[in-house]
Formats: sequence, structure tokens, C-alpha cells
Amino acid sequence: QDNEGFMWFGTQDGLNRYDGKRLKVYKKDPLSSRSLGHNYILSLFKNRSGNFWIGTYTGLIFFDREAETFKWFNEVYGDSSALDNVRVYAVNEDQDRNLWVGTFGKGLQLVDQRNKKIIQFINDGQPGCISANFIKDIHIDRRGNVWVATFYNGLNLYDKATGKFIQ
Repeated sequence: QDNEGFMWFGTQDGLNRYDGKRLKVYKKDPLSSRSLGHNYILSLFKNRSGNFWIGTYTGLIFFDREAETFKWFNEVYGDSSALDNVRVYAVNEDQDRNLWVGTFGKGLQLVDQRNKKIIQFINDGQPGCISANFIKDIHIDRRGNVWVATFYNGLNLYDKATGKFIQ
């Protein structure tokens, strides 16, 4: 639920906004470059500005609620090869407004929104790496700790001091 009382639902057939009486459905329109880029929604995250980041079957999409327009991640941040054509199962934002994005197969992405820089965390077999490249969920606790749940290899805690993960 957003600050205005609307309920938002990501479905397999679009983004739905419920106002208590009516349902408004946002879908991909092949004739519009500003419509929802993919109808199958895997995750939905409302940022501090009240806008949404939407994880889909084919990437990450930004929804500007005021303008009611959608933009692919690469339109907002430029080069985003780590977030192109990938399922996005989790999105969260830390206290520094960094965006944490969990993908299916391309690991965890840390998006430094101020500097428009992306850091990719993958399982490369090295000590301190994330336990899997298939991310299910991301939780940021009250202390600012980033917890990452994977599909196959358990839970990871990101150690900000070392830049490594504790499994």
C-alpha cells in the first residue's frame, strides 16, 4: 500500500492499482515506449520518492507514478549489461539510497544511484563471494544490514566493511 492508500499488485498479467473501488491495470503496449515493458511481474518495490522499481521476466523497470510512465533500467542508468534480459526477483533500497537488485542467474547487483555505478556480486568460488547467482529475496534490517536469500544456497549477510558475504 502506498502513502495515498492505493494497493499495488504485480501479477503475471501486468501491474494493478486498486483504489478501494476500481482496479487500474498497467500493461505492455507494443505501440508505446513508455508503457510497462513486460507484463510478468516478479517483484515490486516502492522507493522513498514513492515511485516503483518493477522486477520482470526480462529486466528492471522504473515507474514514475506522477507521469504514469515506465522506463527500462538502462534508460535511467545507461549501460546495464548485468540487468539486461534477466529475471529480477528482488529489489530493495538501503539507507544510502543504493538499489540492491536480485537476479535469476546474474547474481546480485548493487546500484549506486548517486554515481550511477553498478557493482555485480556473483558466485565465482572465491572466499567471501555470494553463495549463489540465483537471488530470491533481499531484506535490509533496521541496522542497515543487507540480507540476501538465494534459491539454492541459503542466506547471505553482506559485510559492508569488507565487501564480502557471510553465508
